[in-house]
Amino acid sequence: MKAPNTTVNVFLKLNSERVSNCFTSCSSSDSKRSIFFRIQSRSFKPSKKIFEYYAMIFLTINEPMIVLAQLVMRRGGGLNGSYQFHRLYEIRKIVNTERISSANEFGSGASSLLFNKYIERFVTIEESESWASHYLEMLNSIKWFPGLKSNIKNLDIHILPRLEFLDSTRELVCSYVMPDKLMHEEFELVYIDGPTSWIQSKIHSNTFIRDKEKLIPNTSILALSAKPRIILIDGRRATVSYLIEKGNLGNAHIGLRGTYRCHPGVRPYHTSIYT
Repeated sequence: MKAPNTTVNVFLKLNSERVSNCFTSCSSSDSKRSIFFRIQSRSFKPSKKIFEYYAMIFLTINEPMIVLAQLVMRRGGGLNGSYQFHRLYEIRKIVNTERISSANEFGSGASSLLFNKYIERFVTIEESESWASHYLEMLNSIKWFPGLKSNIKNLDIHILPRLEFLDSTRELVCSYVMPDKLMHEEFELVYIDGPTSWIQSKIHSNTFIRDKEKLIPNTSILALSAKPRIILIDGRRATVSYLIEKGNLGNAHIGLRGTYRCHPGVRPYHTSIYT
């Protein structure tokens, strides 16, 4: 069932007390510049770890191919942590509950195999050619596993460069340089887990960066001509804050991830935006 619609302003108004605790305003040196917001992370509760292990057991039983791929990628330099299973569990649930038929993923990984298994039209975008090559090499090392060989064969990976630039308010952001075909294709779901948020260019004195850890937003979603029905964001505090403030979301329902809502318990893992 599609989430109920509400405007961003209503969301912020109805949750003003919660939002005031989760967002810290920070003004720039330019007095004419408006107030910006930064989402703060909070400590985790033990219940979160319990659910992460539940997710790992669930996926081991129902998605052994995905679990094996995740473990192989860890060995090959991928991210560690039981939270990865919570992430994959939630992706699987949303894709099947919402009956997603097309998706675009920013940043490749074990999630790419999960999307590709259930979604008819799936595209994954990666900025690093070396990681994409290494990624496929790791997957091919276990292609004997039932169903994995055909999944890899049908995987549509696009290697696209990452660009850093200043937006109209001189905030430093980053985006993939996408071809017209991808920008004009319609996707029901867009998953944001890339490109890297770490700054790789020289920072000028009049450049604005909102995040306390100097991470920058990914604005690739704004380059798409058709707005997806669902946007899922893996962490990326700066991207979440940017889209809420500058993303022209209009009539959208926003579900912040648990840590961003000052409720660091079990769910949700992702920030979800239903447009």
